[in-house]
Amino acid sequence: MLPSPADAGMRAVDPFLQSLETTEMRVDPKDGTCRNCKGTLTIIDADDATITVMCDECGDVYVVETDAFNDGAMIYYPEFMASRVAEERD
Repeated sequence: MLPSPADAGMRAVDPFLQSLETTEMRVDPKDGTCRNCKGTLTIIDADDATITVMCDECGDVYVVETDAFNDGAMIYYPEFMASRVAEERD
């Protein structure tokens, strides 16, 4: 189980940790929950083929496919990527 950056006392010094503090999106529990503890998931990163999620309950971090939340990759993935682009422009 990995601690969140805040729990570990980390500060945003590199791009990955900065993305954890800025771009994140909560997954509706009806669409998906943690595969280990059934806790609520937060999307913390994405690329052209995968989404990285972190469990808000147990802190587990893992990669899923872009259509992992039964949305055909039409809701969470594009919204997360759009919010990331918008933040990069600010």
